Amino acid sequence: MGYCNIFDKSSGDTLIKRLSNFRIGNKTYADVLLIVHNRGWEDTIDSVFLADNTGIVGFKYYGKHYTLQ
Repeated sequence: MGYCNIFDKSSGDTLIKRLSNFRIGNKTYADVLLIVHNRGWEDTIDSVFLADNTGIVGFKYYGKHYTLQ
């Protein structure tokens, strides 16, 4: 996912969804960005969850989900 720029709204590399009051693991985050990479690019990480004021709180790697504890 290193090639994508999530802050560039014109980029076609990623699909970005904003989620409110979203539960990841044992915690609910008020504002979360779900970033899914372009399916046309083969990659081991296919989605990342970024929470406001926290950073990366979850991701999917080789088909398995990982979350911040």
